[in-house]
Amino acid sequence: MFAIYVIAALFGALAVLNLVVGRLPRRPEAGGGIIETANGPIHYLETVGEGTPIVFIHGMPGNARDFDRVRAELPGRHTIAFDRPGYAWSEGAPQDFGEQLDAIVEAAGTLGVERAVVVGHSFGGLATLGLAIRKPDFVESMLLLAPAAGGTRILESREKQARLIRSIERPGLCQVLDLIFLRILRKFAAKQGAAFAYGDDPELAPERRIAVSVLARHSSVRALANDRLLFNDTERMITRNLKRISAPSLILHGRQDQTVGLKNARRLAEGLTHATITEIEGDHQLPSKHPNQVVDALGRLLARTSDSAAYAPQ
Repeated sequence: MFAIYVIAALFGALAVLNLVVGRLPRRPEAGGGIIETANGPIHYLETVGEGTPIVFIHGMPGNARDFDRVRAELPGRHTIAFDRPGYAWSEGAPQDFGEQLDAIVEAAGTLGVERAVVVGHSFGGLATLGLAIRKPDFVESMLLLAPAAGGTRILESREKQARLIRSIERPGLCQVLDLIFLRILRKFAAKQGAAFAYGDDPELAPERRIAVSVLARHSSVRALANDRLLFNDTERMITRNLKRISAPSLILHGRQDQTVGLKNARRLAEGLTHATITEIEGDHQLPSKHPNQVVDALGRLLARTSDSAAYAPQ
């Protein structure tokens, strides 16, 4: 009987530690709005302005706020940043790749956008390429920021980790495990990911706080595991269909990118019919760390279209 009491006390102490240490930072107000699509809720941030709308799609993981610094440099432009299904404030079940694309186009259509310049970062670059194949009438042109394409692969170890996460994140089980250890684990993983992505630059503290507060939540964790498991087959499908893409595109890639290799970006540029590539000094987090160069690249892309007269960065 004494052993039972000891075990119960240990579990109780572990649960208390988990609840206290694993408490996530307060999540910022979502801002923007939520659109209910056939594939779940989609959160968006919108600035109404002139010219062809510019739609921003984040990576894996990521959220719409990743593009705050870029959008701030585009006053007077119509911009929309979406949280992909499951991530951040788009809380819902994970979606397969085609469903994610359909949700973005449906949400954009609800906002009155039938055609857009699409800016995709990392996995968002892969999604942008998917839109250009699946929904060519929607994509006027593309700015691909460190796109996870050109032969990029998820390692087998990451796939195994994603399968484990998916098994743990089953309804009911994850709530039980949350009481014992899962809160600490989710918070630790989110902090590690944010530190890797943004480093310790004090100017990027807002991005780190947002990443930990929203991306450690269950729906975002499930969405990340889902993306990892569908990534390799999806990238192969995109590569096979690159020649179907007719939209003009510009690739911006950092020479120090350790997440997606520069050779992959060059391979992608060679596979696209109407693509140019710009290489800069920088790592993977181009929207947050190099917003001015992203805006400059966007200006060069728009200069290749009839929309260039409406482009007015500050």
